[in-house]
Formats: sequence, structure tokens, C-alpha cells
Amino acid sequence: MDDDTLRHIAKKDLHTLVFFIESMLTSILESGQSLETEVYKYSEMIELELAFKCLQMPILEKKFIGHSILANKINQTKTKDTESS
Repeated sequence: MDDDTLRHIAKKDLHTLVFFIESMLTSILESGQSLETEVYKYSEMIELELAFKCLQMPILEKKFIGHSILANKINQTKTKDTESS
């Protein structure tokens, strides 16, 4: 996705894109726990790459979206760590 395309995408659409990719990967690879873990890794990487791309944009709104994605990932990680302890 190039910078010009990303300029015109709304936050809601970005979240929807990640959700659909995650759903698609899950349905394709839905045969075991290890594959589920792989799907999770891919969807996490897509979200982090998207956040990085947004943070590099010159548009402040996109930077906020990138920051929001990263903040959500940090909170999810903290929650996971707390639940596993």
C-alpha cells in the first residue's frame, strides 16, 4: 500500500481490512492450534506494519491511527501477560 492510497483510508476501514485478512487466514488454515498461532502471528505483523506505515505519514490523523494501533497492541500484550500469570 503506497502513501497516496493510505492517505484516503479511514481508521474504520483499516481495522476492517485487518479483521478480514485475519478471518481469511483463519478459514484457510483452520486445521490445528499451531496453524492458528501462525495466523495470529501474520495478522499481528500486518497490524504492526500498518501502524508503522501510518506513523511515517505526514498527515497527523494517520499518525494518530498508527499510535492507536500500537497502543492497542501494547494493551493486548499486557492483558495476555496478566492472564497467563
